[in-house]
Amino acid sequence: MKTTGAPHPRSNRLLDDALGLGPMKDHKEFLPSPEQELLLKAALCPAADAIRHWQAWRSQVNLARIDAGTMRLLPLLYQNLRGQGVDDPMLNQLKPFYRSSWFMNKLLLRAAVEPIAALKEAGIPTLVLKGAALIAQYSTEAEARPMGDVDVFVPTRHARKGIEIIGGCGWRPKSPLPNNSLFQAYLAVKHGHGFQNASGQIIDFHWHVMDECIDRSVDEDFLMHAVPVKIEGMETMALNPADQILHVCVHGARWSPDPSLRWAADVMTILNRKDTFIDWDRLCRNAGELRLTLPLREALGYLKRRLDAPIPADVLKDFRRVPVETGDRYHYWIITGSPARLGPLWRIKRQSARYLRVVSGAGRPRRIYLFFEFLVLGLYEFSRGVLWPRLKGIKDPIP
Repeated sequence: MKTTGAPHPRSNRLLDDALGLGPMKDHKEFLPSPEQELLLKAALCPAADAIRHWQAWRSQVNLARIDAGTMRLLPLLYQNLRGQGVDDPMLNQLKPFYRSSWFMNKLLLRAAVEPIAALKEAGIPTLVLKGAALIAQYSTEAEARPMGDVDVFVPTRHARKGIEIIGGCGWRPKSPLPNNSLFQAYLAVKHGHGFQNASGQIIDFHWHVMDECIDRSVDEDFLMHAVPVKIEGMETMALNPADQILHVCVHGARWSPDPSLRWAADVMTILNRKDTFIDWDRLCRNAGELRLTLPLREALGYLKRRLDAPIPADVLKDFRRVPVETGDRYHYWIITGSPARLGPLWRIKRQSARYLRVVSGAGRPRRIYLFFEFLVLGLYEFSRGVLWPRLKGIKDPIP
């Protein structure tokens, strides 16, 4: 995989301190709390261990008051406890979540088949990402892994045509796409856009696999090493296990209004499949080249320490030996931080951190070009998504 910048020196301590990024100040808000960890263990551990953690978790929670992030793990919890033969009246409260997940997933996957088939017929290669890929590759029961949408990737060179094809299948943008004068900037800066059909189902259409890496060569490498899968009988592709772990961990590290627990369950699902070969060398190499070592190191370290994940000790040692540049630590601090922690300028901080990451190692012409693309598109999105709603009296939404 092509690196996005030159080898990085160790962090500059003075700059670290100025940014509030001292050695012990890396924020890890995406890591599960002790209560959430009990739920993960109850949903993932075998036999007596799962039952013990389940009893401890259920004594601390009220199902009527759980957050959306916790709710997404209830189908997996039900599946695991049912498989262990647990006889508990509270399981009856979990069963509707399990059945609802099956029903909604089936409808969503079937709806996604038509646009994926249309893209294939047009000669456009496709990858399914996140939930759809995990269900196709690793889950024996789709109902155990709830999805809010189906993520579909096509190479950047096919993005414009792909948008036309999805529109022709009856899917409309969730929010307006920019007009022609800004559309190229949108493709250059963003990584995807959501589309919705008449039934309210959503496809998240990507022209870059990862928001952190908007480099066509990176996407082509992901596609080159992808593996075949089937979605409701429709043949497509998905990331190989090593790339899947990278994607899940990095995406899970981003701050979300709902606690992010699903990333841990998803990675454990991949790791626990006995017939899955994971190219650890590729994972470590790509994390370093793409400057994503920090979220991988924190995520995999947590899974090894707290969930006894089958991760080779040498892999974690390799991650610890990789120096992390201050800019990458700043980006990590930004993406894992809530708007409340980042302060009133959180939107600008996130965009500036992303811009600095994207242009790292780039020549001056590309830096200047992308600066104006980021600036113009940022002003457009601020006026459309913040200023105009406020003028209409609508509270500023948090993405």
